[in-house]
Amino acid sequence: MTTGYDALVIGGGQSGLAATHHLRKHGLTVALLEAGPEPVGSWPHYYDSLTLFSPARYSALPGLLFPGDPDHYPHRDDVIDDLRQYAKTLDADIHTHQRVDTVTHNGHLFTAHTDTGASFTAPSCCVARAPRPRSTSPPGRTRRSAHSFSLRDEIVCRVPARKSVVSRVLRPIRGWFV
Repeated sequence: MTTGYDALVIGGGQSGLAATHHLRKHGLTVALLEAGPEPVGSWPHYYDSLTLFSPARYSALPGLLFPGDPDHYPHRDDVIDDLRQYAKTLDADIHTHQRVDTVTHNGHLFTAHTDTGASFTAPSCCVARAPRPRSTSPPGRTRRSAHSFSLRDEIVCRVPARKSVVSRVLRPIRGWFV
């Protein structure tokens, strides 16, 4: 079991990377858990000729401009390269090949259990993955939650009932609490 983190982020696509950026910006230690071989989300699985429908100036992730001419329309491989570079700037522990099967909560800590048998524990957990039929939501739906649907991914953050630093971090991002 790996402990010592302030937060777990499940999913290494653009939402998970952006959530990790904001958590790190506020001094939290983060373990990002990604099922795939690298933190680029599902972009490598899209068709080769995919081009974004918006220019690069609107495709930047927090804290890093999208490279190249701000008026060009990035292709799939440009986005993948940008995500790779962005992940390198995060100063977080990124664990690849770690598909999270279950998340448990003991009243104080969340524990993410992966298909490799590894476990990661922290007082806060953020599920940031593309919407899929497969569910990896942490328990505790009555707890304070934040929802953001930025860049077609889902960010669902579960924070322990006490007011924590993660809730203060997420409020400035979008200010959505339900």
